[in-house]
Amino acid sequence: MALLVWAGMGVAGPDLEVIPQKYSARPGEVFPVEYTFTWQDAGSPYTVLPPALPSLDWGEAALLEVRAQSAGDVNKTRVIVGFTAAVTGHHEVPAIEFRLMNWNTEDNTAVLTITPETPAQLLTSTPLTIKVSAVGIPVIVAAIAVLLTVIVVGVAAWRFKRGTAPDTGAMSLSVTEQGTALLHEARRHRLDGDYYAFYRVLRRAYDLVARVSGTPDERLCARLDVRIKDTGYRGLRPTEDDLEGDFKEVEQQVARMNDRAPKES
Repeated sequence: MALLVWAGMGVAGPDLEVIPQKYSARPGEVFPVEYTFTWQDAGSPYTVLPPALPSLDWGEAALLEVRAQSAGDVNKTRVIVGFTAAVTGHHEVPAIEFRLMNWNTEDNTAVLTITPETPAQLLTSTPLTIKVSAVGIPVIVAAIAVLLTVIVVGVAAWRFKRGTAPDTGAMSLSVTEQGTALLHEARRHRLDGDYYAFYRVLRRAYDLVARVSGTPDERLCARLDVRIKDTGYRGLRPTEDDLEGDFKEVEQQVARMNDRAPKES
């Protein structure tokens, strides 16, 4: 879900898009919301000032990151604010007022120090509602996975004690089977919305490829590590393009490994 606000100030200016980074969160867990400012005139340099965050009766708000980037004539500034609720429920994030400095205006060309009184263009975000639940779908899936693991281990131990332990050779997976299984697991985590688990499993799948090939792709490893940090520690939600692109790249690496496996066996 993305909410778009036009910077209607009588002149062309940045657009403001509000992008929640998660579907839901648990009490005490950060729910990041990205406020993205976009403008296309490279000759109009804007600076988005850190906003005054609202006081919330249901939790807290904190500024997580401000990041600016440009590509050709397109300029973007991303402001990420984290909201943490103390209790479950649907909570409203109020509108936030942002101040933007346009350094091409006559009033700002001589500004040396920015104060609350410094003239600035104002943009106000659209309010949104965030969902905070006690247990999310990824937690339920993880609990089921743990339960199934306990059952499998218990059955194996029981058969071993009866003297009918299964053939370990039959139970072990080949390299190609391991790679395919990891891709299926990653795809399932993506559908569940557990992007942290998704990237951790993708990393395991590529580690398998790297062990077989002996020549790891350091660029891909570094990118997956950053994604793991972003989705886990920082709680950010990757874009659909990032999710699909990263999965396809690892999937292609696994496919090449599988193509080589019969020749090397």
